[in-house]
Amino acid sequence: MSLALTGAERPIGQRYNDLGQRLAQQLGDLVSALQQRGGVRADIDPILIAKMLFNNFTAMYIMFAK
Repeated sequence: MSLALTGAERPIGQRYNDLGQRLAQQLGDLVSALQQRGGVRADIDPILIAKMLFNNFTAMYIMFAK
């Protein structure tokens, strides 16, 4: 993880970033699906919520990895 974070221009850093973007997109898809089922309010932006969730999960993982 440290290589990926400190070497954003390296292939491992690019791959880590790509995976993060894919995960954030999957979270957005999940929030959208939950909205359609009535499990999440329809008036919120699923992309913003997904980014917030992703950032929180990332912060929690970093704290765990320390």
